[in-house]
Amino acid sequence: MELDLKKLDEDIRRFDEELEELKRERVAKGLPAERPPSFVSLKLTHELFERVCPLRNAIIKYASLIGTAGRVLPLDVKKLRDKYTQDLTLLNESVGVFSSLTGHAMIDSLNKIEEAINSDETEVFDLVRGLYVNISLFMDRPAIYDLVFDNVAEVIDDEEQAIAHYEKIKHLI
Repeated sequence: MELDLKKLDEDIRRFDEELEELKRERVAKGLPAERPPSFVSLKLTHELFERVCPLRNAIIKYASLIGTAGRVLPLDVKKLRDKYTQDLTLLNESVGVFSSLTGHAMIDSLNKIEEAINSDETEVFDLVRGLYVNISLFMDRPAIYDLVFDNVAEVIDDEEQAIAHYEKIKHLI
């Protein structure tokens, strides 16, 4: 297979244009052109993963159960949010790209489940498909091969400091 350099150049140009458009949209909303850099260290990421692992397993089990049942089943999403939101919020700010993606996918899974439970029109197989897409993005633990953001100004190992830092910058995200 030969690499098409013209197509690659075109793709890069198109991505650059899309990035500039996203920056303009952020500025129009009164935000800085770029979001603040990620700041949660891989050490703290590992601790967060340990704590959200039961949620990961619950989402996988729920997807399997609704797929088998052929209908949306009740689930206390509020209870899960109350227990895991802070850990997932910090996980989203991990310097590990795949770790951060896992946090985002877990939150999106909770959103999809909640939306389906609250809707009379949800097709169960659409929910199953959406959950399985997210599940495919879950890591089961942080790993050495997790890509690390390279533009990190500050890496925080301490959870209380990470929470305080997040509270200072969350309006800029």
